[in-house]
Amino acid sequence: MKFRKIRREDIETCLNWYNYYIENSTATFETIPLSLEEFTSRIEQITSRYPWIVMETEEGIVGYAYLSPFMTRSAYDWTAEVSLYLDQKQRYHGYGKLLFEEIIRIAREEGYRNLISVITSENKPSISMHDALGFVKSGEYPSFG
Repeated sequence: MKFRKIRREDIETCLNWYNYYIENSTATFETIPLSLEEFTSRIEQITSRYPWIVMETEEGIVGYAYLSPFMTRSAYDWTAEVSLYLDQKQRYHGYGKLLFEEIIRIAREEGYRNLISVITSENKPSISMHDALGFVKSGEYPSFG
């Protein structure tokens, strides 16, 4: 298993996973699946400043994680939002935690001081993982998303 930057040939696979979560969960906060062009543009915009990595096993990539802006004002420059998605068939193998630990390591290495995640209350596996990694719940938005 290894971690690496996302490549153009990974985009369609990552998009398929992301669209799966749009259609089958509340994890993304989106309601309409994205096109390849929209997703590619999003990746290009994010990777112009932030890291976007994939986790690769012998079978191929199994998930991805990236940092993105939390807020746009310059005082937030060293705070980033963390997002992580796995191939839905690869959940519950510990890949999410490993991928999350790697994106946290990269964030620290790049000087980020705060990492934020927005999680729906029904996403218990994500909440548990964040708890295990030392994240602290610091707010709640009732009836959002």
